[in-house]
Amino acid sequence: QASAAQSGVIQSSGNTLPGRIDAFLKKWEIHPNVMDRMRALSVDQKEYVLRKFNPQSTGASQALANFIKVLKQNEARTEIKPDKMIRVDACGGVIGKLTPDLSHHEDMEDLHMQVASEDGRFYIADNSTACGGPSKTFVKAADDDLWEAVSAEWCQLLNKDTIRLGDSCKLVVELAGSSTDLPAGVPIEEEAGSKRGADWTEME
Repeated sequence: QASAAQSGVIQSSGNTLPGRIDAFLKKWEIHPNVMDRMRALSVDQKEYVLRKFNPQSTGASQALANFIKVLKQNEARTEIKPDKMIRVDACGGVIGKLTPDLSHHEDMEDLHMQVASEDGRFYIADNSTACGGPSKTFVKAADDDLWEAVSAEWCQLLNKDTIRLGDSCKLVVELAGSSTDLPAGVPIEEEAGSKRGADWTEME
């Protein structure tokens, strides 16, 4: 039977995702071949395993191998829900570990990324590389499963996009304004109060 130290699910902590995975694999004494399968999973799938895997008997390596097999067969059902919905108005904002309710994410920078509004549209840029940290910023559309890396250059952010900061923090973005979904280059009437540089965000 599993020891008392092995009971319960590995919970997200202040460690980075790779660190939590190493602790998880060591705890359950996972076979190297199964370790490789675990490390080959997507970020969302790794988080899912860390939250859900809790064998009730010996043979953790075989149990994990079976768990991963089922996981791969049901990939569409393993998407981890975003932590928060964040609302951003025309003043834009800076988001990171200093943002209320996000301080527990150790794998992001204090000022990880920024959102700005210009000509009625919203844009996102990554700050993490400039801060010297390893974390990155990623974004994906509501109707897409593909994460796209965000650089220090501004790129357009659309309403209901999901952004990922580091390994685990995911936020659905709700943008204020009627023109937020128009692609760049489409003429619109400029919205009053649109500017860059303000630090304003509201967490739900």
